[in-house]
Amino acid sequence: MPLRPEIKAKIEADLALGAPQVWEVPVEVSRRNSQSRVALAGKAEPIHSIIDRYFPGPTSYLHIRIYRPTEKRNAPAIVFFHGGGWVLNFLDIYDASMVRLANQSGATIIAVSYQKAPEHPFPTPFNDCYATLLWVRENYEELGIKKDRATKIIKKLISLEIISQKLVKTFIDNRPLQINYYNLNPERILSLIPSIYHEKENVS
Repeated sequence: MPLRPEIKAKIEADLALGAPQVWEVPVEVSRRNSQSRVALAGKAEPIHSIIDRYFPGPTSYLHIRIYRPTEKRNAPAIVFFHGGGWVLNFLDIYDASMVRLANQSGATIIAVSYQKAPEHPFPTPFNDCYATLLWVRENYEELGIKKDRATKIIKKLISLEIISQKLVKTFIDNRPLQINYYNLNPERILSLIPSIYHEKENVS
């Protein structure tokens, strides 16, 4: 799948500047620069509710943000793990996108602020994310989401831990790893939702 033209143009413009790549910049500098992304994301549209809370994770209490587009019970759910290579970014950057996605999909979105490297090296961030999935499944009634959907999401993502372990081994063994990045904007994510939530007969 090719990159969207505006994303391709942005990448080419950045390359033309000759600026260092993100992995060449000190972490503290990248984190400081990322503060401006909240303003760049724009103001979030109205939504039924946004709730911040904490739950006990494997090694620390974890901050989650719950975006609820409606009071309707038994809603679909999306558990969101923000990008940043387990090192960068924070929930406020994604507020506008999460609100829009929740409103347009009708899904309750649970986003987690997982612990990050280098202060908390891998697999701590991954374990935090996986613990969030388990917490969502266990608290489906309080969250107002369907239990069967939460359970099936967990079943599908059990293999994620195996995949993650293989990726770590790949890096340790210094084997080449090809990564392709795509522009997953809200419209693109919405186009994937039916394939996730409407294949009940294909999930054991």
